[in-house]
Amino acid sequence: RIPDTRVHAILFFIAPTSHFLAPLDIIVTKKISKNCNVIPVIAKSVSLTMEERTAFKRRIKEEIEFHGIKTYPYVDIEEDHMIPFAIVGSERNVVIDGKTVRGRRSRFGIINVENEKHCEFVNLRNFLTRTHLQDMIEVTSQVHYESFRTRQLLALKESTRQCPVETHYPKQHPIKPF
Repeated sequence: RIPDTRVHAILFFIAPTSHFLAPLDIIVTKKISKNCNVIPVIAKSVSLTMEERTAFKRRIKEEIEFHGIKTYPYVDIEEDHMIPFAIVGSERNVVIDGKTVRGRRSRFGIINVENEKHCEFVNLRNFLTRTHLQDMIEVTSQVHYESFRTRQLLALKESTRQCPVETHYPKQHPIKPF
């Protein structure tokens, strides 16, 4: 069996500090989405209140739709209200009520990464590894890879049309003695 080395998903992190997608974000996500499943994620969402998070998600969705950016999943699903996912990351463990959890301390208290009231990390993890993994693999194979392959074949066809291949060998120049 040949191992599958293709990229099946790209998490596109959006800074919560801006009020919209930057022009570079729009260009990059449009380009990337031609080759891979792009999933928008709001990074450091702890800096937003719940109302700000909801408004920011709505604004990002509107911009994605306005600019014609294709994000995964491509059809409406149950979890659509979650996309873009708002997450808080942490590499450390903290102790909450005698239990060790992944999280971080802030001036407002302890943020538990796995608590759905604090962030949507658990939902993102489930989305990527449990509910949509097989579909992402199939979309990569049937949509993105075939699209890539078609573009490559068309480019090859165009390049051969522009530079015709010589069917005969070039003339050999005789070697002159010194």
